[in-house]
Formats: sequence, C-alpha cells, structure tokens
Amino acid sequence: MNERIQELAQQAQLHARQGMTKSVIELNHFDKDVVSERYSKDFEEKFAELIVKECAEVCKSATKEGQPLHLVSIGYADRIKQHFGVKE
Repeated sequence: MNERIQELAQQAQLHARQGMTKSVIELNHFDKDVVSERYSKDFEEKFAELIVKECAEVCKSATKEGQPLHLVSIGYADRIKQHFGVKE
C-alpha cells in the first residue's frame, strides 16, 4: 500500500473508533458483536468516501486553471463524487 492510502486508512480507522466508542456509550455496555459490526461498517464507508474524494481532487488538479480542459476536469470530479454518493 502506498503512503497516501495508508494515511486515508488511518483517518478511516480514527472515524470508526469514534463510532465504536459512541456505540458503547449508547448501549451502556460493551456488546462485542454490535461494536465490531459498527466499527467495520464505519471504517469501510469512511475509507471508500476518502478514496473517492481523493480521486476527485486528482481529477480537478489534472489540468491547470485557465486551460480549456480545467472546467471539464472539475465536471468529471463532481461526477465521480456524485456517482458514489459522496458530498463535499
């Protein structure tokens, strides 16, 4: 895995841990199955979202502002995010 993907995975893990903590608080006890399921779901969703956002940013930066293709690359970046249901 390259360094950027590892960074995105770490961000997703932090997000998932926060959700896991919230689950424990909501349940008022530790239910391993519920917490594990919540962690997995939160991690997968956040990791996918971060990758899609990163891809959209790469697309936006593919051309320099002022060049004719700049607006096209921004449009494709927005379409990528829309396709995967990712909001800014």
